[in-house]
Amino acid sequence: MARPDAEALVQMGHVLRPHGVRGELKVVPDTDDPQRFEDLEQLFIGRSITSVTAHTVRTVRHQQTKKGPLVLIRLEGIDDRNAAELLKGAFVYALLDELPVAEDEVFLHDLVGCAVETDTGQSIGTVRDILETPANPVYVVARPGKADAMIPGVPAFIDELNPEDGRIIIRPIEGLLD
Repeated sequence: MARPDAEALVQMGHVLRPHGVRGELKVVPDTDDPQRFEDLEQLFIGRSITSVTAHTVRTVRHQQTKKGPLVLIRLEGIDDRNAAELLKGAFVYALLDELPVAEDEVFLHDLVGCAVETDTGQSIGTVRDILETPANPVYVVARPGKADAMIPGVPAFIDELNPEDGRIIIRPIEGLLD
């Protein structure tokens, strides 16, 4: 299979280390729903998004640890601990088109570049970046002639996320945009 364009891939996690002696990988998920791994037939592994290798998924299991969830994955062609050890620290990607996404879900990277406006129609700026914090995402909004605004990605502030129309509607509270 030809290597996919970087724009067609989304990072799903990174390989923490091998698990056992049969080539299974411990993967730290970067997705809010580690169950998504179960629906994927193929993953792309590499040190960067531009240098990945396609692998067919054999098995997916889940492990809950004190530090959070892990995904245990066996891939076609990775059959022993030595082969798995070579992938330690590599990133795990999936084809964006193959990810199961609910109708009301959006990918955070799709929000970068969206115009941000208030629920009263006031233009605020454009999403420049998204910080992923343990509690919630934070939208970094570039504002012309002003410092960037930091908008918490929680229902109390976000009225509408509409990447198809390139817009995010927020409900600002006093001091949020100062």
